[in-house]
This record gives sequence, structure tokens and C-alpha cells, in this order.
Amino acid sequence: MADLQPTTLDELLSCYPAKPSKAAVAKFVHRLALSKAWGVAQGPKRLLDIGCGQGECSLVMASSLGPTGHVTGIDVAPPDYGSPFTIGQAQECILKSALGSRIDFRRGDAEAVLNPAGDAHDDSRASAAAPFDAAILCHSLWYFDSAEDIRHLFSLLAKARVPQIYLAEWKGEATHVQQEPHSLAARTQAFLHSQKPTGRPWSVVEANVRAAFPAADILQMAEAVGWRTASKGDVAAPTDMMDGHWEARYVVSDKFKSSFEAEDSLSAEAKEKLDMYVEMVKHNAAIVERSSFTKVECMDVTWAVLQLAA
Repeated sequence: MADLQPTTLDELLSCYPAKPSKAAVAKFVHRLALSKAWGVAQGPKRLLDIGCGQGECSLVMASSLGPTGHVTGIDVAPPDYGSPFTIGQAQECILKSALGSRIDFRRGDAEAVLNPAGDAHDDSRASAAAPFDAAILCHSLWYFDSAEDIRHLFSLLAKARVPQIYLAEWKGEATHVQQEPHSLAARTQAFLHSQKPTGRPWSVVEANVRAAFPAADILQMAEAVGWRTASKGDVAAPTDMMDGHWEARYVVSDKFKSSFEAEDSLSAEAKEKLDMYVEMVKHNAAIVERSSFTKVECMDVTWAVLQLAA
């Protein structure tokens, strides 16, 4: 990959609306590393990218598969979500690019694609409706509401007889001091989410991080419903990736504080705990920023290839 990466990066960046900043390049470097770890090779495969967002992983996988492959990206977020450009703007740019013919995007959840008839008991319908060689879950499961929703997705993919899952998620714990603010910020948002009423409609102004289960717990959920971990490992996120920095900045912001202070459903005890979490993030971020590291870094990422058990 090392000798091909500059050319590949140029191609990917030319298909994307972001300017080729260090942060934008880091997103693609990270996903190229995941593609290599997963062992994705060129060929006529059809992949389903669940929670595709603005399409970075869909682009990388389309490039990895080559001209005979195809990626379907799906996401429940509305087209006007995202900054500095929206999901709709990013996906439109990708579809008009040199790799656009290898990709299609749909708004909705996996159920609508894998089982459009809505019959959870009809395995033949699910299988016929989802001719995919693998599903991709790349930094998307932290945005699910609950463990039940994640297990349901794994069960749905198993019933659809999708043979493989390429999975990547934040490890969930810091391995270095400069990652502590990212870990704490994720736990803070997960705690806030756990205190909110269930069944509320998705809001464009809400933070993405919700249940935020550690990657090890997610793998156990998959294995409990019929998936086998064929291979796994950890990779360090590129130092220019900004996700950890952004999450920490968000949690210590006035916007986050006002979001839970105005929540009538939260108890006084829950708000007090959230205040404590915010102070912990602020304290740890200050330590990092005063040190030689100077910037909050992302947690490590756990990747895995899951295979459908016989």
C-alpha cells in the first residue's frame, strides 16, 4: 500500500468536497489502513456500508474493490446534517466523481435494504433482497441508541446471509495520556444519552455519540448472535485525525452544557454527574495541551473481520 498510497490519496481527495487539509487526508489514510487490515482486494464484490455518513469509507472501499466492485452506502441522518459541508453535499460530490459509478447512496436503515418486505421471519426474502458480499461498520456503531439495536443489526445481517462484516470502532479506552480526553468525552455523551427518554425522533442538532460501547463489547454482541471473529487487531489513528480533539472541545463547550441543563427529563443527580464529567474532560485536555503532545489525540481503533458461523 505504501507505494500506491500517494496516487490513491490524490484520487480519493479529488472525489471529495473537502479541501486537502491534514485532517481530511488523515481520514482517508485511516480508512486505507483499515481496508488493508480487513484484507479487501480488487474484485466484483458488492459491499453495504452501514452508517456511511459523508461517504469517506464508501469511497475508499470503492477504490479498493476496483472497477468491478460496487458499494451501497446507507445512513439515517438527514441530508442537511454535517459541517462544514452536509451529508447531501458530500454524497452528491462523490456521485459526480471518477469513482461515482461504483457507489450509490440511500437514506434509511439496514432493515429497509436487507428486508424491504419487513418480514423478520422470512429468511428467504431477506437473503434475496440483499445480494451483498460483506457489510461495513466503520465508526458507525457508536451512534446506535442501545445494545439491543446493535444486536438487532447483527441478527439482521445474519438472517440476510451476508457472509462477512468489516468492522472498525474506537477501542473505548485510552492507551496514552493524550487519548484520555477523547475517552472521557465519549463516556460523557454516552451517559447523557442513557439518561434521555427512549423513542425520541432523531434530531439534526444532537451530537452523534450515543451508546458508545467499547469495541470488545461490540464483538461479544456479534458473537452472541451467530458471528465469528475471524481476525482482529488494533490500529493507531493518524495523529492528524481530529475526532478526539473535536469530541473533547464539544463536551466542554457552552452548547453541550446548555443541552443537558435544559433537559427537563434529567434528574439533579444526573446533571451533577455530567458537570463532573465535563470538568474531568476540561482538566485532562488542559494537561495534554500544556504538555509536549499539545493536542488531544484519538483513541486507538479496533478492527475485525467477522464471518457468519456455519
